[in-house]
Amino acid sequence: MRRNLESQAGLRAVAGRMGALGLLALSSLPGPVRADVVTDWNLTTLQAAAAAGVNQRQQRVAAMAHAAMHDAVNSVAPQYEAYAVHVSPSGEASIEAAAVQAAYGVLIRLLPARAATLDAARSASLSRIHDGPDKEEGLAVGEAVAGQIVALRCTDGSDVDGSYAFGSGPGEYQRTPPTFGNPSIPAFRFVKPFVLKRGDQFRAEGPPSLDSDEWAADFNETKRLGSVNSAERTAEQTEIALCGAEPPLPMWNRVARSVSAERQTSLVENARLFALLNLAMVDATIACWDSKYTYRFWRPVTAIPLADTDGNDETEADPAWTPLRPTPLHPEYPSAHSCVSNAAAKVLTSFSGKHIAFSMATSTCPAGVVRSYDSFKALADEVGDSRIYIGFHFRSSIRDGAKLGRHVGHWTFHRFLQPLDDAQCRAF
Repeated sequence: MRRNLESQAGLRAVAGRMGALGLLALSSLPGPVRADVVTDWNLTTLQAAAAAGVNQRQQRVAAMAHAAMHDAVNSVAPQYEAYAVHVSPSGEASIEAAAVQAAYGVLIRLLPARAATLDAARSASLSRIHDGPDKEEGLAVGEAVAGQIVALRCTDGSDVDGSYAFGSGPGEYQRTPPTFGNPSIPAFRFVKPFVLKRGDQFRAEGPPSLDSDEWAADFNETKRLGSVNSAERTAEQTEIALCGAEPPLPMWNRVARSVSAERQTSLVENARLFALLNLAMVDATIACWDSKYTYRFWRPVTAIPLADTDGNDETEADPAWTPLRPTPLHPEYPSAHSCVSNAAAKVLTSFSGKHIAFSMATSTCPAGVVRSYDSFKALADEVGDSRIYIGFHFRSSIRDGAKLGRHVGHWTFHRFLQPLDDAQCRAF
């Protein structure tokens, strides 16, 4: 049955489009700026999730919104396997309306406090779609998909914060300055994955032994280059540290919007691209959290002042050592940014190719700084280096986090949302 879902949302003035997230657009080869309802609602999703302050859960929100958009668009114009839901339209249906309502339907259920912004964005999107039966049918499809996607994830364990018992011995994660707060959502490692079989499917192999040469090399590299007053970190390395401090969710979605604009991808292709990207990133986070809270390794801000307890003659304590920026509140190994960035880079490389040149400014770059790359992997590699220069991680953590992320990205791209053959398309 068709319903006029548009009437459910109040007609409010359109909110500003994403502030800094919208202004800091990545550019690769020169070309026109191009957007569709998928990229519009990518921005709206990131804005709403960031405003809600949901930490690692932002990635879950983004994955659900984009999975819903993909399945809604694919229900109207089936070209790929569904992620989870197929709703057959009862007649001709607008793919644009289906995508808008799918994203809106997920977000309004997950983030009801953001209703004013979401209603305004919905009204703005729908005002550009011609009224008629096709629009109404698209809205009905999108709403049905959104409801089913939310229902599928309602008992996934993401609402549990969990507790943590800090250690005090060498190598153990301890409360970190300056806030000495509790770790961020330790139970996120138990969230049901979106695409992986289990959170431990690609568990990292573990940090080096404290009595090893590898540990000494890791320790001394971060000690030299990651302190707030390092005399050895170059100006460019400091720039890399600061630019890489942006969270991966806005960073890599910005890269994907550039890919979309430069390649002039269709709405159907965009629905698939952004779903694959955000599904890979959320599961890379879940997998990373599994490894982090399995090994519970200490941060540089703890390890370097307490090096006289690690039993390694090649490490020397510096009680005054402080990282370039305050340390995130979760265990060190593996690097979360490396896990998620390499999952994202793997998906984008698989979608677009290995040699894509682009330039980018992040929201945390010093004013006027734009950095250039010759591939998505190059950005992921630089993000890894940035975690040394900012004083958050050790080299083994970056290497093993990157490996974990690549596994997740490969698994996601090659096993989900695969193209339908002609016979399958005709069957719908």
